[in-house]
Amino acid sequence: MRRENALISREPGSSTYNGAMDRLTAGLLSDTAILDAVADPIFIKDKHHTWLYVNQAMSDLLQRPKEELIGLSDADLMPLDVYRGYWEEDDRVISTGIESHKEEDVHEGTNRVRRILTKKKRLEIDHEFYVFGIIRDITDVYLHTRLVNLGEIAGNLSHELMTPLTVMDFHLKNFAERLDEGPVNNCETSQFLTSMEKSKDRLIGIIKSVRAFAVDEQDMPMALTQLKTIIDEAVELAGPRIEKKRVQLELASVPNISVRCRGPQIGQIIINLLHNAADAITDLESPWIKVSFELTGTHVEIVVIDKGLGIPPEIAGQLMTPFFTTKPSHSGTGLGLSLASKLATEHGGTLWYDNKHSHTCFRLRLPLPT
Repeated sequence: MRRENALISREPGSSTYNGAMDRLTAGLLSDTAILDAVADPIFIKDKHHTWLYVNQAMSDLLQRPKEELIGLSDADLMPLDVYRGYWEEDDRVISTGIESHKEEDVHEGTNRVRRILTKKKRLEIDHEFYVFGIIRDITDVYLHTRLVNLGEIAGNLSHELMTPLTVMDFHLKNFAERLDEGPVNNCETSQFLTSMEKSKDRLIGIIKSVRAFAVDEQDMPMALTQLKTIIDEAVELAGPRIEKKRVQLELASVPNISVRCRGPQIGQIIINLLHNAADAITDLESPWIKVSFELTGTHVEIVVIDKGLGIPPEIAGQLMTPFFTTKPSHSGTGLGLSLASKLATEHGGTLWYDNKHSHTCFRLRLPLPT
């Protein structure tokens, strides 16, 4: 291949590029035309965070010729608070060998926002480590997934809305008939108003839960929110699917604590875990899901356990990988757990599969306010 077309020998700082280029050329980049034909942006960095290779799509994304990008780093194009995060991720990939998946919103102009997924993997060539990255625009898939989830929730909640409405209709008719018979006493009136108040609260709770899930929370500030409020709304939304699958839900007492968060986003994680659990155990006899809570001095853990006997290691290791799913193609996009993991990380927390439990167990750990 022509070195000057994609890999230019430069020596920014103390980095010596000729040797690195030769190793990459021999070990990976035998034909850059193939990588240039890939629609997704691709890049390779060294341990100094310097771009050794970019394909044409990456050049188009950054709106710079490839020849100008080789030898540069994120610091040459981005603010400190942005590239510092990228560098920390690069270092983590190189030091641990664990792949990273990062989603972020990229603003284009004043109104357009794209959701971008970046996957990074460690390369080893001649005992030297590099970061291989690929970027994918998942805006359409993300929005589709969100709309599908919202549509399913809204559809499942139709009978939930009808229940309090039916109760209200029943009590209204009974009270009207009672009025036709003559004056009513204070006790009868109080009972009627109490029943109507309960049904009204039920309706408002359902509507608020759906609205909270549907709203775009990206610009919503973090706020202290009662954990019980988050859990109640999540159970409200996941309830119809759980009932439809004939799964018994056992909810432990929610600790009287608050967490600093975007409430709807944490609720989205809980809903995803409950939905996944219900789907996984629907064919088991007497299926159940248990939600419990564990408190430490600095964190709260929300534990979701179902009757399943665990997940095979070869599958468990890919659960948080974007687009990985064990569901039929028409039933899932493979973004649910990866999005949930991303939201947990954004809140300073962690979502993981607990492979030490005898049943299928997921844990969401969130920091307590200091």
